[in-house]
Amino acid sequence: LTDAQAATAGVGVVVDENASAAPAAQESPSSLVETTASDAEATPAVAAETAPLAAEEIPAPLAVETPAEAEATPAVATESAQAAASIEAKIPAQVATVEPVIIDESKPAVTEATVPHGRIDSHGNVFVTRPDGTEAKVGQHLAGTPAQALEFFQSKYVDLKLRADNTLRRLRDKAAKPSDAGVVLKELKACLDQPTCVGDLSVFATLVESLDAAAAVRAEEVKASRDAAQAEALKLRMEIVLQAESLADSTEWKKATERLKELLDEWKRAGHASRDAEQELWIRFSAARKGFDKRRKIHFAERDAERETALLVKNALIKEAEALSGSTDWATTAREYTALMNRWKAAPRARTGEENSLWTRFRAAQDTFFKARSLALDARDEEYKGNLGAKEALADEAVALLPITDQNFNKVKATLRTIQDKWEKLGHVPRNDKERVEGKLHTAEEAVRNFERDKWRRTNPEARDRATGVVEQFRTALAKIDAEIDAAKDAGKKSDLSKRRATTVLLLEAAENAAAEYVS
Repeated sequence: LTDAQAATAGVGVVVDENASAAPAAQESPSSLVETTASDAEATPAVAAETAPLAAEEIPAPLAVETPAEAEATPAVATESAQAAASIEAKIPAQVATVEPVIIDESKPAVTEATVPHGRIDSHGNVFVTRPDGTEAKVGQHLAGTPAQALEFFQSKYVDLKLRADNTLRRLRDKAAKPSDAGVVLKELKACLDQPTCVGDLSVFATLVESLDAAAAVRAEEVKASRDAAQAEALKLRMEIVLQAESLADSTEWKKATERLKELLDEWKRAGHASRDAEQELWIRFSAARKGFDKRRKIHFAERDAERETALLVKNALIKEAEALSGSTDWATTAREYTALMNRWKAAPRARTGEENSLWTRFRAAQDTFFKARSLALDARDEEYKGNLGAKEALADEAVALLPITDQNFNKVKATLRTIQDKWEKLGHVPRNDKERVEGKLHTAEEAVRNFERDKWRRTNPEARDRATGVVEQFRTALAKIDAEIDAAKDAGKKSDLSKRRATTVLLLEAAENAAAEYVS
């Protein structure tokens, strides 16, 4: 094949400048290039593809559907693949099998081609034009047509620009971290320093500035968001600590224990604050929990010891109660049981199950005694019913002696004494009637005592003399005041004396009334 035929067939060419124009049979295998499916697809239509690509033919960057997709590196690779696929789609699909071709290096391997911002020379070297007008070699054409070679390096430009645009958009949309710009920035700067693609490199310079600025803004936003989150976390953790400290001295052991467990779970779920502040709060939180737990353990240890003591004390009380259960000294034993009950109440409580068992035994001993006493007293009440009628008659007779006067006092007193003697001889009455019947007698007895006490007070010579003396003192004072009033010439003095006289008259009347109560 001639060079022109090889170019038309789309055969990849590797030019060995040191090789001689030897027969094809003597060419080394390295000088042979196998055709690929894309190489075999070349037809006369490929000639049209060798024309320079217009700027608008470069595929536009592909948008990332969601921030989550944009953040993943595979998503960017997918978009790059889509861009490359868009370019490759322009090549007609035609599968052909072509035998390896030996090229005579003395003839041109490829033709030159030019696109905006780049070109390929006759030796397959691909160049890009820098913003300052200088050229930089970006690679060498190894396979395919010149147009395909340029498209390959243009696709690298599109891919890098696409990733840079997406990263910039995600930074501005707050969907990316500042560090996400690092890789793209590194590639952009490397490409500006040593280009590896064909395209408008001034766009990369602008993207570098934009990405640097957007990354800085995003870094400030992330910092502000982190600071706000830390402040909120610090506030929440402070509230947890304050609640824990308020429970540290609680004696509601079950409720406080459950709440402290809940607070620990809330602490674990809370966001992180600054390390130092969080550590300080954790020390306080831990101290509150440990303090409460220590007090709780001491409390329950003391309670266990107290319950052991209660077991011993109440077993001893039960033995005393059981020993008294057969007594027939009803009054004395009843008082002893009352004392035992008071000691039982003062003793500490045992464990719930043990306490109930102990109380059942203690109560059984009391019930045995009091049931026996009740039966005995009921039997005795039957015997006492015969005394009830006689005592009721005596009680009514005593009440009939009232009221008492100075004239009948001595007779009432003597009659009451006779009634009391008969009362003592009759014996007891049933318990249910005792208070009612004895109450009537006590009323008469109390009336006699009160009258006798009052009469003694009224007839007491010493008291009567004192009362009479007081009356005489006020009368003397009143006479003296009257004399002073008669002798006084000053109206003001007479007014004062008149006031004194009025007061003295009132006191004299009170003294005379008191003295009148005494009997001569």
